[in-house]
Amino acid sequence: MLASKKVNADSYSENMKKAGSTVHLNDNYAAIEAYVTGKTVAELEAAVAGKDAAAMVDAVSGCTLVDTLGYVNGLIEAAKAAK
Repeated sequence: MLASKKVNADSYSENMKKAGSTVHLNDNYAAIEAYVTGKTVAELEAAVAGKDAAAMVDAVSGCTLVDTLGYVNGLIEAAKAAK
């Protein structure tokens, strides 16, 4: 069964706490949104170029998601598709 992480953020966040997370899922998403807002696709591509997962977690202030790079890359691809 598929489930929305945003709709079920409290449940996801509780499970993430068990792995040591201290940041609510929606706060992580908000940090990623703030990071990409106002940047062009080219600026985002340059920002992620050559970065590994750990470097992207450090680059996005307030976000502790291990796959921050994947989320940002997903937003880059979505922006390209929207053109």
